[in-house]
Formats: sequence, C-alpha cells, structure tokens
Amino acid sequence: MLTILIVDDEMPAILAIKQRVDWKRLKIQCVLTADSAEAARALFAVHDIQLMLCDIEMPGESGLDLLDWVNRCYPETVSIFLTCHADFSYAKQAVHMGAFEYLLKPALIEDIEDVVARASAHYQKKSEQLHSQVKWQQNKATIEEQFWLELLEGRISSDETHIREEMQKRGMNVPQFSFYLPVLCATRRWLEGKSGKDME
Repeated sequence: MLTILIVDDEMPAILAIKQRVDWKRLKIQCVLTADSAEAARALFAVHDIQLMLCDIEMPGESGLDLLDWVNRCYPETVSIFLTCHADFSYAKQAVHMGAFEYLLKPALIEDIEDVVARASAHYQKKSEQLHSQVKWQQNKATIEEQFWLELLEGRISSDETHIREEMQKRGMNVPQFSFYLPVLCATRRWLEGKSGKDME
C-alpha cells in the first residue's frame, strides 16, 4: 500500500481530488495534503511518501522548486504535476527535472486515476531496482570473493571470454584491459603446546 501527497494552494482542488478519486482501487493507503511547499516538506519529514501530485504555481516556492528538493532528498518519490498552466516551458522543465506526468486542470478524475496507477507501477519498478542495487553493494565483497575462489579452484574456466561472461552474470564490472594476478593464501592455526603433527 502506498502514500500520496497532494500539494496545491487551492483547498477546493485538493478536496475534490481527495474525495472523488478511488484511492482504494489504486491501492493508495494514505492521502496527505499540503497547501504549500513548506508544508509539504514538513510532511516528508514524518511520512514515507511514494507519490506526489503537485501544482506548479503556488505562493512562495513553486512546485518546480519543491520537485527539485524532493529529487535531492527523496529520489524514490514519483512526482506528477497537475496545473492550470499550459505554458510549454513549464512542461518542458518539469519533464527535464524527472516529473512522471504533466496534467492540465481541470483534469478528468479518470485521467488522474490512470496517471496515479501508472505512477504507482513506476514506483514499484524503481524501488525494486534501487533495492537490487543496495543488495548488490551489501554483498559485493562476498560475491567477488566467491568468484575468485571458484576461478582459482578451477570451477570456472580460465578462458578469458568465459571469465568475462561469469563476471557479467555476477554483476562484476572489470575494465576490458585489466590484468590480475590472483593469489590464494591459506593459513593454518598453530596449537600451542602441540607438536607440528597437531597443527590444524
């Protein structure tokens, strides 16, 4: 289940969207609202927000200013703009900054629901990719160590093409013209007070 934040300085617009959209069907568990960029940032500080539906022109900071902040501080959040301004320069800048979609007011509820559904799917995919990257970083040392061990033990062919294929499968990135000299170091523990025959 996801959380969406609606940001608009016009409260009637917020209430209309909040009341008319079928959030349950879209699997949106929580709908938060803010009437300014400042209020939106305060909500980000205490809630895990996956989607943002935002106006562009608001008193003080604009929706574009807010998007820039969200991109830097909460890069997983997927942002949608819903505005009455059809100025192409706004739309171009929004897309350039990574906005998922740009809708014009008054938008049909069906159109808003369609965009939110697609944004939700995009968030899930984006989140899975980031999770996979984090998991790889956490296990990078173990994966690389296992690769070199298998290579030294002969479980991986020493053919250069085969080695590179195996590295690619494991997500290892090695420059094309790199040269390596693998060395396997084995240690044995000496038991104090025992003869050499009793070394482990």
